[in-house]
Amino acid sequence: MRASYWKHAVLPAEIVLLYGIILLLRKESLLGPDSFFLLTAFIGLALSLYYGIRGLIGAAAGTGALLLADMGAGLPDFLSQHYLEVTFFAMALLLTGFVKSGADRRVLGSELTNTILMKRLERLTIELSERDRALQDAFQEVLADMESPRIMYQALRRLEEIPERDAFFSEILYVLYTHCHVEKSSLFEPLGRGTFERAASFGPSTLPDRLTWRAEEMPEIIKVAATEQEVVIPKEIENRLVMAIPLLSQAGDLRYILLIEEIRFINLSDNLINLLKIAAHWIKTLMENRLHLNDLLPMSVYSSVLVYKREEGERVMAQTAARYRRYGLPYAALRVTGPVTEERARALAGSLRLYDMLVMTGENELTLCLAMAANVNIPFVIRRLSGAHPEFVFEEADVLTAKPGGRP
Repeated sequence: MRASYWKHAVLPAEIVLLYGIILLLRKESLLGPDSFFLLTAFIGLALSLYYGIRGLIGAAAGTGALLLADMGAGLPDFLSQHYLEVTFFAMALLLTGFVKSGADRRVLGSELTNTILMKRLERLTIELSERDRALQDAFQEVLADMESPRIMYQALRRLEEIPERDAFFSEILYVLYTHCHVEKSSLFEPLGRGTFERAASFGPSTLPDRLTWRAEEMPEIIKVAATEQEVVIPKEIENRLVMAIPLLSQAGDLRYILLIEEIRFINLSDNLINLLKIAAHWIKTLMENRLHLNDLLPMSVYSSVLVYKREEGERVMAQTAARYRRYGLPYAALRVTGPVTEERARALAGSLRLYDMLVMTGENELTLCLAMAANVNIPFVIRRLSGAHPEFVFEEADVLTAKPGGRP
């Protein structure tokens, strides 16, 4: 209410100020008759051009009041002597005011029409989506339970058995299409000197097979992912280039970048965006473990199962904790005590999830890092693992120090 009041008070204040200044200059004999009339006409036309009909009315009232204050009883004689100039000035004010107001109405009408059309298009899209039974089933099956998207997770776990690299890459992209409605995606491999070459793709990609750092078609999101070496999820999701997942070696070198170019636009929702975030971390863990298995084994205590040595494991745990804290995802750690052998460690690893990891932190002591495990679910995890592996004792620990006491 107050903002509307001040908005309507601006024009009268401008009229009083402008014409008051002109009258003051005229009374002080700083303006001659010609300059006085030219300046008065110019201000009237400017107000009419800027404010339309409101400016026209204000300019006419201000001009009349100014002339009356300056000439007094001699105003009628002045108007009769200069009726041609006065008529021309009045017609110019009328034309300017009506043309300006008409243009404003046309612009406003166009904006309203566009808004109505966009609303109708949005309503039509929603209706088509609601009538698509297959799409409804997909939403019900995949996106309803965001706390535990089991179907996509099981699909990713099955990919571990694919031996061929190209087939493994292609299936990763197909899982994104099936469960996250990703229409276009590509996997690019850095070749050095700011050059990236496509290693796999799904859908009709609009990007060339080879990208260079300074090329016009080089997506900015790839540059950010290559520089920051973290999963890039823009705040404003668009139809193209919605996510980039960098895949690193154990030495921190960039090996691949998985780029999601486009998702099905009618499926954009908070649930789908959350699912994409979870899928990004799962895929990053799966692909990095697969690509760098030979690099990981020297860091392991055993050869048949990945159990990190203490120094390497603490570094990896700290990096994992920092990443999940940055993205607001839950994480936790369990201290596992008991007689540790390669066979028992392999059996324990078989009960874990894709992205969990084991670290040898002492004699007959392991630390189990549970990524994306909410604190409220830790007691259930301990009961499940204790029932499956009674030879071990499980207790919650600090994810960074592996000491009893819970999450930091």
